[in-house]
Amino acid sequence: MSKSGAKRSRRGSLHFPLVVIAVGVVLLLTNLGVVSTDIWRELVRFWPVLLIALGIDVFVGRPSFGSALSTLITACVIAALGLAAFYLFGPEAWVTERQTFAQPLGSATAARISLSCEGCSIAIDEAIDLANLIGGTVSVRVGERLDQVTRWTGETVVFELESDPFLPFLRTSFQAKRPWEIRLHPGIPIELSVTTDGPIDLDLQYLRIESADVSAGRRACEIVVPEAGRTTLHLSGRDVTVRVPDGVGVRIVGTASGDLTIFEDYVEIDGGLQSPDYDASDAKVDLRLRPGVGDLDIAPLDEGPLSEPQAT
Repeated sequence: MSKSGAKRSRRGSLHFPLVVIAVGVVLLLTNLGVVSTDIWRELVRFWPVLLIALGIDVFVGRPSFGSALSTLITACVIAALGLAAFYLFGPEAWVTERQTFAQPLGSATAARISLSCEGCSIAIDEAIDLANLIGGTVSVRVGERLDQVTRWTGETVVFELESDPFLPFLRTSFQAKRPWEIRLHPGIPIELSVTTDGPIDLDLQYLRIESADVSAGRRACEIVVPEAGRTTLHLSGRDVTVRVPDGVGVRIVGTASGDLTIFEDYVEIDGGLQSPDYDASDAKVDLRLRPGVGDLDIAPLDEGPLSEPQAT
């Protein structure tokens, strides 16, 4: 019995090597961009769970405090990796669901609309149902919460739709982008804000957009500007294409860090460029570029041939 016990005491524990392997896997996934570095901050928030589980493990008779602790850490890391793998690679039908929403127009004569999400694609078009200010269908992942806020300031309605991810640190380029398909009312002036790190496709041609603030990430962002009125468009994003209907004058303020491609000879102004018909046009679009703008294409709506890239 003593020899057997001696052998058991000399036998090395697998718990510590498993902990090292699990932590190494998390570090590798972080370096590959599968998970963000925020995962460590999120895990630290749940440290009391380790104390609870440790107490239970010691209570049921683990041989030592160190053995119990390493077992619990290993179990927690493995469980976290399993949850992350399911969240990242599970079939879309299992991890996402589609939700519809609508905000009645009511007595609103103007609107301020804000749309914000992580890892989704946002598409905006003209509304069909004129009884609603905004409506559409959004896709959300398991555990993700949609925060919808509506408030009134006189006859102006303020509408905000924002996603609150269940696991915000899990972001990957190969994960399917959840579509947000949004429709807006074409009859009232709108101040619009759109923020996402996924693809953006905004068809604003027949909408009354007074101003738009579009914050895109590395994915393609394409915007058809309104064909009437005057619009101020604030832009940031790695790859932005702006489609211009016939007869709309364009002014560009600021510079793009990448290539600027335009479809006609723009004239230089203080701080940027403008189309030759800008002053005479009834419809105007002022593009204000933030430092985050990379490549910018200004193209006609009919997608005619673009000229060679031109530096701002």
